[in-house]
Parts: sequence; structure tokens; C-alpha cells
Amino acid sequence: MTSLAVRLMQIDPHRLLMSGLFIGALGLGALLLPGDAERIAMLERDGLEREAMQLLEQRFATGDRRQRTLFQLTRFYDRLGNVPKARQMREILAEQRPRDIAVLSDLAQFYKQIEDIPAYSATLVRLIDLKYSEAACRDLVGIYRLSGQFAEEQ
Repeated sequence: MTSLAVRLMQIDPHRLLMSGLFIGALGLGALLLPGDAERIAMLERDGLEREAMQLLEQRFATGDRRQRTLFQLTRFYDRLGNVPKARQMREILAEQRPRDIAVLSDLAQFYKQIEDIPAYSATLVRLIDLKYSEAACRDLVGIYRLSGQFAEEQ
């Protein structure tokens, strides 16, 4: 037999078991480390919103366009009053999810708040095409009436 085989036969089974458990625990510990989403949530919970926003902006700059990232960035930009960035995040989210009524409703409300009437009316049309809503129709008819677009109002 080779010297390696002889050494393996001389290893105490207890030590072999403990070594296996130790390596398994190290692997499991590495899997349980918090990811970016958990770190951002912890920073936000601890009141370190600037650091959380920097992490999110870094992720966005590297090409992360996941829904969670866009929602969190939108919320941060809303709190800071950064209207152009909040608009950009909402529009990207609406592009990714063109049939999501909640996303389009949020976008429409945002346009209404910043008084971008053409974008607001276009978003209302998209909302009505997806799912009829009396309130959305009423708002759209009001916009058409105020701007003198009687054919569209009909």
C-alpha cells in the first residue's frame, strides 16, 4: 500500500467525522451570510438610509434592474424629493411591467402630482385599456374637456 492509504487507515473515525462536520458548518455559514437585499434592509432599519441608497445606486449603475431595486430606489428618491430620479425609476418599472395595474396607477398618480398632464393622460389611457376604471375615465374626460379635445372626450 502507498503511504497515503496507510495514513488514511490510521485516522481516527471520530476525527474524520468532526472534520466533516466542521467543513459542512463552514459551508453552511457562508450560505447564511446576508446578501445585498438583507444588508440594504438592515441599513434602512438602522436609520442609515444614505448608505442603503448608495448601495442601491451602485447596483443600479452596474445594470441591476430588478423590481425590488427599482421600488426601493423610487421610495428613497421620493423621500429625498429627487423628482427626476423618482420619475426615471417609475418609468423603467412601467416599461418592465407594462400590464401591471398597480405600477401604472402609481405612475399616473406621480404624473398627476408633478402636474405632467400629457404623461398623466397617456398613462390613464393605458390604465383604461388594461382595466376599466370609472375614476380613471372621469379624470381623463376632465383633462380632455379642459384642453378642448372634444373628439377624444366623446
